[in-house]
Amino acid sequence: MVFWSLGNLNELRQFEDFRRSKQPVEEAYLKLRIDLRDAEAAMRADPENVAWQNRVKELKKQLQELEQKEPWLVSEVPVELALWGATGGLL
Repeated sequence: MVFWSLGNLNELRQFEDFRRSKQPVEEAYLKLRIDLRDAEAAMRADPENVAWQNRVKELKKQLQELEQKEPWLVSEVPVELALWGATGGLL
């Protein structure tokens, strides 16, 4: 049996608000990773193509900038656990 307290509901709201606010960032990150995967595949098929080489460099730079701006995207510990887990944000 699960008991919900006001504190748990507030934490759930905070978590939902966080996820809602960060969803566009996650979508942009996923799009960059997919684009990078596709560009690297195209570059492997045609390694001499300078346009693909430049595109891969550009996408890697954009990914790195986003990962530095939003480090939770690449954290080993999921942000949900770190902020709302059993340890209460002590990770």
